[in-house]
Amino acid sequence: MKEVYLCPVTVSEPLGDFYRLTVHSRELCRLAKAGQFLHVRCGEKTLRRPISIHDVEGDEITMIYEVRATAPVGFLSGSPEISWTC
Repeated sequence: MKEVYLCPVTVSEPLGDFYRLTVHSRELCRLAKAGQFLHVRCGEKTLRRPISIHDVEGDEITMIYEVRATAPVGFLSGSPEISWTC
């Protein structure tokens, strides 16, 4: 079953060539574990991207990703749509 969450971004910062994206979602944190993948989509015109979960702590999920092309501005802020398949 696919569940979709709108998760507010709490941290979005560069880490050298990588970025750290932290989102807040109490419901998703109950299911998610480090090493699992989430499908992240920001904006209506972008495709979902599978991003590995780096850490789950409290009500926040942290993902680390590398930008290999120009990132859409909306990907770094706002409320990304997170798809979770159980």
